[in-house]
Amino acid sequence: MNLSHSRGKTGVFIALFMALALIPGSWLGWSTWVSQTSMTGNLPVRDYLNIWAAGTLIRTESSSLLFDMKGYWDWLRTLYAPGLTLHSWSYPPPALFLAVPLSFFSVTSGFLVWTAGTLAFLLATLRLSGTSRTICICVALSPAVLDNALAGQNGALLATALAGGVLLIDRRPIMACLCLGLLILKPQAGLLLPVALLASRQWRIAFGTAAVASALALLSAAVFGADVWKGFLTVTGPFMTNTILHAEYGSHYQFMMPTIFMAMRGWGGGLFAAYAAQAVVSLLCAAAVWKIWSDRGASLEMRAALLLLLSPIASPYSMTYDLVTSSIAVALVASRALRDGIRPPEASVLGLAWLWPGIAVSATLSLVPGIGTAVLAGSGYFAWKRRRS
Repeated sequence: MNLSHSRGKTGVFIALFMALALIPGSWLGWSTWVSQTSMTGNLPVRDYLNIWAAGTLIRTESSSLLFDMKGYWDWLRTLYAPGLTLHSWSYPPPALFLAVPLSFFSVTSGFLVWTAGTLAFLLATLRLSGTSRTICICVALSPAVLDNALAGQNGALLATALAGGVLLIDRRPIMACLCLGLLILKPQAGLLLPVALLASRQWRIAFGTAAVASALALLSAAVFGADVWKGFLTVTGPFMTNTILHAEYGSHYQFMMPTIFMAMRGWGGGLFAAYAAQAVVSLLCAAAVWKIWSDRGASLEMRAALLLLLSPIASPYSMTYDLVTSSIAVALVASRALRDGIRPPEASVLGLAWLWPGIAVSATLSLVPGIGTAVLAGSGYFAWKRRRS
């Protein structure tokens, strides 16, 4: 096959794919920035408001309000709009190291700094890991990145921690530990990381990651007080569980969750059935990650891709804006598949996984729950198949 002709066809395919990927993202942008601003007093920063609010409360020595759920919400509604939808501080205390500096900006300018800064950090880390410019451009234009940006969420930072961390293991182990240690900001996203590190016998990376995470936890307690950890463990954690995981099925947030736990809820299952199904899926994900990470002949890119694809479904709690990690994985698998030869079933599954963060809510409402779990697991299967390509 003529190499230049092959590259030209690949370039056309990628351009068309990115153009199609922007369609659900554009719809998402319209619904978020236009429809929802009426509920937030024309303040379309959504969840970023919690970052700004937490930093402001810490600076004004009012941190106890972070763990008074009704008082916190009432305070925000007094500041911005009586009809402001439910907001709550839901992050571990080390996140306050980011919240306090951002609180010196106005809400809107801080939102722009947060969104652009975390995406730039992600792309710089990916480039440092050796990821191609083409893949970085695709990730930057992915529906998951747009969903994360419009939500004012930390998906890009989470992707830097997990994707950047595992892709840097061989090239820059110290930086890999620093990135992976940031998973303390969203611990459930790193549920499969210990499995991967133990399977591949990455002892130095494991100890380094634990040291960074422990240092951040201890430093946050020293700087902000031990009460912030007590509040997070006794108030924030139970509140998020009861409000989202255990609440009656049907909320917008639940439609955004690609986990089998929430799929079981959507199918009418109770909490016991949902947790049982999640336990089975989590164990299967752990087994798959152990198998590929213990395979010394598997490429790091495909090992990383499988980890990134299965991590969101190994935990009962993940959202569409957390799928920036899976978009990186899909791009890695698709790049390998386009080079070696891709078949229609593989292209269809990878394409749906790529588009999923932009269409998840509509698809869950109009089709059936559980599709998100299926497409992520299916994409993981193709990462497994191409581990030695």
